[in-house]
Amino acid sequence: MLIDDVVHFCDEMFVSYNGKCGCEIGHCNHPSGLCSGSCYNCLYHIHYPDRAPENSKKEYDCVKMLYHYVCQYSYLYTTELLCAFEFEWDFIKDFLQYHILSLGCGGCADLMAFENLLQIKGRLNPISYIGIDINPLWTPIHSRIQTYCDAENIGYKTYYSDVFDFFKQHSVPDTNIVVISYLISYLYNTKQIGAINTLAELLAKQVVMHKGMPLLLIINDVNSYKRGRNYFYLFEQAIQRSGLSINKSLYKYFDTGSLYDGQKLGTPYDIVSVPFSIPREIQLRYHANKSINSTVQFLVEVS
Repeated sequence: MLIDDVVHFCDEMFVSYNGKCGCEIGHCNHPSGLCSGSCYNCLYHIHYPDRAPENSKKEYDCVKMLYHYVCQYSYLYTTELLCAFEFEWDFIKDFLQYHILSLGCGGCADLMAFENLLQIKGRLNPISYIGIDINPLWTPIHSRIQTYCDAENIGYKTYYSDVFDFFKQHSVPDTNIVVISYLISYLYNTKQIGAINTLAELLAKQVVMHKGMPLLLIINDVNSYKRGRNYFYLFEQAIQRSGLSINKSLYKYFDTGSLYDGQKLGTPYDIVSVPFSIPREIQLRYHANKSINSTVQFLVEVS
């Protein structure tokens, strides 16, 4: 499976640094001027900037850190998106082909999830995948994914571009699944929250209006109004303004048992841990937790 292949590759690459900084040799780009020695801590500071000390990491600007990211988060993020795909199976099961567009694709957990879904359902439908990410440091990981996809007859292509610039120049016809996973919170963390309405309008204009078939939109992100959750509805409004019909839109969330009432949007998934067997060394080396996270999803079916 793709998830096993990519995590194994990233683990080997991470270990090959032998504890050394993953930035360009002799030019550590940590804001403090000195590598923290912990990719786990750097990732935590990026994801929770309000909890981070001064001079901490703010960007995914170290390839070693991305190897750590894949090993730490792939099982969790794949689980979240697998739940969404399974929940929406009745809507997408009759698609003859699956054309997936991933915005801020990163380690491609959505493709990992979809491959698992088709295996569970015993389907062999053709898959094509387009991932857009602003960060070219993902290149070695995407190259590994490309090799896997070529062997498995999965159409795979990535573009290293700002999503706003990409959609100002390109439309993506025949897409029937769009995934936006943890991009909204990234925009919030990087003070680009005001651009979300623009992204919604561009997506409606350049993708949804060119779909030619039913389309499923999945927004998967942090369950907090402080991290952009309250902007999800803008995508539904943009689609409606384009003149297309929305079959259904709803929220789903993962119940960790410690949520506030305001985080209980829609209905919860009945799951408490990831369904994958995470290798013990991956759990220990990268803190790859088997427990679910307090994530929320907005699912939109466009007919």
